[in-house]
Amino acid sequence: MKTKGEKVLVLLVSIAGAALFMAAGFWYYGQSEDTAFHKTLAEINRVLRKDGLLFLVENTTVKSNGGHWVFRSTDEYIDMFPFMKLVHLHDYFDLGERISIMAGRKFR
Repeated sequence: MKTKGEKVLVLLVSIAGAALFMAAGFWYYGQSEDTAFHKTLAEINRVLRKDGLLFLVENTTVKSNGGHWVFRSTDEYIDMFPFMKLVHLHDYFDLGERISIMAGRKFR
């Protein structure tokens, strides 16, 4: 059974399959061992068509993880998507925390 977030992700990508925009989608997931984390990555790979675009806007502040969220570096995000060339485009700061904008095109 899919979680509410997974259902929304499938719906969004199924409608537009060529592009996906995610803001703070992975920041809320726990550690990379979590099932939902891996299911979400697999679902993005499944429904995003070849040459599709992924845009991520994620909190990349260097600080300790919280109860339900994980702070990851841009390099960690880039490594999470071996099926695309994800690049770090820009950072901005919101309430003292670094927010990174990344984008990539699926090549497999």
